[in-house]
Amino acid sequence: MTDPVTRLNAALEGRYAIERELGEGGMATVYLAKDLKHERKVALKVLKPELAAVVGAERFLAEIKTTAGLQHPHILPLHDSGEADGFLFYVMPYVEGETLRDRIDREKQLPVDEAVALASKVAGALHHAHEHGVIHRDIKPGNILIQDGEPVVADFGIALAVGAAGSSRLTETGLSLGTPYYMSPEQATGDQAVGASTDTYALGSVLYEMLVGEPPYPGTTAQAVLGRIIAGKPISPTEQRPSIPANVDAALRKALEKLPADRFTSAQEFVRALADPGFRHGEVVGVASGAGPWNRLTVATTALASLSVLVAAWGWLRPAALPAPFDVGVSDTVPLATNGGFRTFTVSPTGDFLIFVAQKDTTTELWYRSLTGAEAHPVPGTVGALGTPIISPDGRQVLFTLDGELKLTPIAGGSSSTVAEVSSVTYFDLGTGEGVVFTDQDGSRFQRVDLLSGYIVEEIPLTYCINPQRLPGGRRLLCGGGALKFAYVVDLEDSALDSTLAYAPLGTTAVPGADRARSVVRGSDFRIVDDEYLLYMSLEGDLRAAPIDVADDRVGRSITVLPGVRTESYSGRGQYQVTPDGTLYYIPGVHAHIGQLVRTNADGVITPLPIDPAPFVRFDLSPDGRSLAAVVEGIERQELRIYNLETGGSQVWLEEQLVLQPRWSPDGDRLLVGVQAVPGVRGAVLLGSPNSPSPPDTVARISNFWAGDYHADSLILGSTNRNRIGTSLRLDVSTLPAPVDTVSGSSFMESISPDGRWLTYWGEDSRGFVLEPWPSRDRVYEITGAGYQGLWLSANEIVSGGLEIGAGRREGRWYKTRIDPDSDPPFRQPVFWFQDPLFTDVPGSPFTTTHDGGILYMQRLGPNVAHFIRVIPGWVEQMKRAVDEANR
Repeated sequence: MTDPVTRLNAALEGRYAIERELGEGGMATVYLAKDLKHERKVALKVLKPELAAVVGAERFLAEIKTTAGLQHPHILPLHDSGEADGFLFYVMPYVEGETLRDRIDREKQLPVDEAVALASKVAGALHHAHEHGVIHRDIKPGNILIQDGEPVVADFGIALAVGAAGSSRLTETGLSLGTPYYMSPEQATGDQAVGASTDTYALGSVLYEMLVGEPPYPGTTAQAVLGRIIAGKPISPTEQRPSIPANVDAALRKALEKLPADRFTSAQEFVRALADPGFRHGEVVGVASGAGPWNRLTVATTALASLSVLVAAWGWLRPAALPAPFDVGVSDTVPLATNGGFRTFTVSPTGDFLIFVAQKDTTTELWYRSLTGAEAHPVPGTVGALGTPIISPDGRQVLFTLDGELKLTPIAGGSSSTVAEVSSVTYFDLGTGEGVVFTDQDGSRFQRVDLLSGYIVEEIPLTYCINPQRLPGGRRLLCGGGALKFAYVVDLEDSALDSTLAYAPLGTTAVPGADRARSVVRGSDFRIVDDEYLLYMSLEGDLRAAPIDVADDRVGRSITVLPGVRTESYSGRGQYQVTPDGTLYYIPGVHAHIGQLVRTNADGVITPLPIDPAPFVRFDLSPDGRSLAAVVEGIERQELRIYNLETGGSQVWLEEQLVLQPRWSPDGDRLLVGVQAVPGVRGAVLLGSPNSPSPPDTVARISNFWAGDYHADSLILGSTNRNRIGTSLRLDVSTLPAPVDTVSGSSFMESISPDGRWLTYWGEDSRGFVLEPWPSRDRVYEITGAGYQGLWLSANEIVSGGLEIGAGRREGRWYKTRIDPDSDPPFRQPVFWFQDPLFTDVPGSPFTTTHDGGILYMQRLGPNVAHFIRVIPGWVEQMKRAVDEANR
């Protein structure tokens, strides 16, 4: 197994010697170490890899310097910080004592005077930090150390560094500053711009627990705790323990007020109230902390959406609340690959082993990992394997993809067999008694193949279906992912969209179509559990659940049941599996479709754009390079945002369920874009100016219109597609409605050269991209080995590429092709330009040109490997109870 102590000692050789692990929190692991230079024991804290990936070394080391300036007798000082072999760490004195958590667990309730004294000293430390502009954000008993009877506050470092990283980047990790029992209401509803009163609230919760024996809002699930923080009221401390003085009771009630403005203005004011026998606040209301069950809460939908990025569910619960989760390391030599668009591990039917896709140097390989012992080894004959490994019902064979083929091989070793040839498979599985079923051609074909003969038993063209799950009856597919990040159903009988899933109270009449369009369930990777519960990945990377009526395609109230599940880019596939015994296996991490847009120059030098990371799906740079039109996944709809690249500011120009490729006009004043309410409903092509207060004009009614290039001031070439068959269209936007001409069929992602002499596009059956003279189109040239999309860098140079897969490698690779009209063929062979292993694929066009010889695309934020899988026994029953409670 991976030994972090050995790895750390190697990375820190000569500076620190790690002796043992002291404990693990939500954001860091703490080790006992020896400071070799000063010959002293220290506590060395290492950030979790998924958190370190989004915070970044430079930001972390810069921000944590502020912590070193906090000099106070009740603040644990900072000795050192740094980066070593990818580890981000900081070093503090080793306190030989216990935490306040240990003492509360042992004694249940502390003497009143001693509890007030401890809280007052912690408040003094907080006041000092607040005066220096530092908010802790995670005050809890576990972060208060007791040394010789005196409290010392720890972990200012993580709070400051992560807080500076921004709420959106923190959300991507699935982690949150704050622990539910001690979170302020503003933290519980997702507000990251918290102030000093948040720390005072948390300290009030800690003092409440020291006096009463439990936090103000106890609960067995994180959802229940956060719901009560938002809408419930705590029992008066004095009502539970009459010996608590009236002023202490009043001070606690003021510290725990819902609104920051109603709390103390400073931690120092809290101390004065605790010491003032005459202090009073409001009325004493003895409302039980359980008086806020979900069926009586009036939490707004926006608050529930905010909870989705904060509920750390099972990991934040008290140990006795649920069977203890545990982690399974995958291998001490190779990590688990997580950049394939698939779930990259599968647990065996018996639950005693798993098969995972291992990242081994520059390739991949399937590995066996025992769940009952420490055995881990490669599966013979699987080098270069991709996709979700599927284990046969008898546990002896595994199905996987390799070099354009579906392969079946014995896990113990032996000859592999080819089941089917595939192109861009998005899903495959071993159907019970019916061979292999899979979707191919980017979700536009459903096939069923006999396992023994390899004969195609059934082949059905699809409208579009990523991450399919067959619904009861087997003839309908539940889809969601790729370009369509919401739940919808495709009927295999006519291969067309049947319906969309909609939020609606179960047991009522069907929701009218118009309302259904506004209340579609947004997310990806939708799965049905026990025919009554829907699991899916939210756009923030949280696992959410809701009751579902499969017969009527209606979904009840959705809640977050697990945050921070690794989710793959483009497909939106969640890295989790629920086994028949109700156990959850998952990989913690970032949602990979949240990324940073970057641009290159002509030399391939990469520079980030001055805008925050976001779930970008499509984008286009204005001709002057000052503005960016970017489609971003929103909570309810996709948003077309206009970014000012000089200031970093942005505005939302329009919103719709599906916003397709935006395209700037040649003068940079107007934008043209296709929009779609829901699949199956006729779409619109809009044209307007983001600088004008007037709404955009509807220039045509076309479904699934993807804007290509302008080839005159008012002529736009684009395409519409169905079942992967593209049709090129030309619109004249100088008049309304715009005349629409059909140019040709079987093409997509058209691009016309700046001199108007050549056309490139992605052909339906091409193995690369196609080049034709324009407008004669009397010759056809296919350019292979350089990707499927070609865009013009200049009148005689094409850039092509994007995501390239081979020998286990998934990265962005780009090529340049020179046009030579006097030669035959009229181009030179593509030449490799540059590569980027951080490249993230997006629906539609994965990159665009920058008009100065470079390109623009998106990079992922987190790592593309994992070192462990988290296991939560009995998870399904807990999920069901939480969903049922939320829907009463």
